[in-house]
Amino acid sequence: MRISILGGTGDLGKGLALRWIKNHDIIVGSRVKDKAVKVVEEYLNIARDHYGENIVGNMIGEDNFTAVKKGEVIVPCISHEYIVDFAKSIKPLIKEDQIIISPITILEKKDKNFYYNPIIYEGKSFSATQLLREILKTNKVVAAFQTISAKKLSDLKLELNYDVLLCGDDRDSIEKARGLVEEIKNLKTYYVGDLSLSSLVEAQTALLLNLSIRNKIKEPSIKII
Repeated sequence: MRISILGGTGDLGKGLALRWIKNHDIIVGSRVKDKAVKVVEEYLNIARDHYGENIVGNMIGEDNFTAVKKGEVIVPCISHEYIVDFAKSIKPLIKEDQIIISPITILEKKDKNFYYNPIIYEGKSFSATQLLREILKTNKVVAAFQTISAKKLSDLKLELNYDVLLCGDDRDSIEKARGLVEEIKNLKTYYVGDLSLSSLVEAQTALLLNLSIRNKIKEPSIKII
């Protein structure tokens, strides 16, 4: 499978690229292709050191628009502040069979607290994932990875014994997202519901950050028991 990670030069993009290259072809996207090409060299060195000859996939760097064109699965690892302009810019490139897995959440920091506040777009309230669906005009959008530490995901020596919460409207897209998540050793998925519930999942990021600050827990994640 060809997975395009847009904004893939950050911590989360790095972690997903390193975890998925074992079995899939990865396209790391960035606003500037040269930046993506440079980080791909770093990612490939890390992956080869860890997996040895057990890598099935390949990895290349592209600008974000080219990455969208090449991917079967699109993973936008961007800040919520840019979601409207970004989604509008890639909308003409999205194909009806492409799946979008969104790890985006909405965070606002006031004083020492993190808050989750839905985005108001054209007079209506949206979660980040709902807004992608609204602008891209596709129901193949799945919320995932809001509760996983990007730094831990990037450390291939760590086994991630955590759970990933999923929201989505299209059953086939949900199952493909579930399969990709659970390829990562010891990650388990739970389906929360359709995208009307995605704000609950996205808000868990703010919850975990506040827990981290007040309880001195480094990079907390979620385990359902």
